[in-house]
Amino acid sequence: MTKTYNPHLHLIVANKDITELLIKEWEFNPKIADWKNIVTDETLTNYKPKPQLFTILKIVLI
Repeated sequence: MTKTYNPHLHLIVANKDITELLIKEWEFNPKIADWKNIVTDETLTNYKPKPQLFTILKIVLI
């Protein structure tokens, strides 16, 4: 699995340890517009964008 960095998707976290954990275990999946745990397949927020926003995200990110 390859890791990618998208500079437009930022998370603010409490400390460096949390940042390192996110980098190791989570990646942003533009197809679902959410962060997904690469170990457990769990999604971070379960956020469901409105159809209009999802259309824009598909154009920009996929």
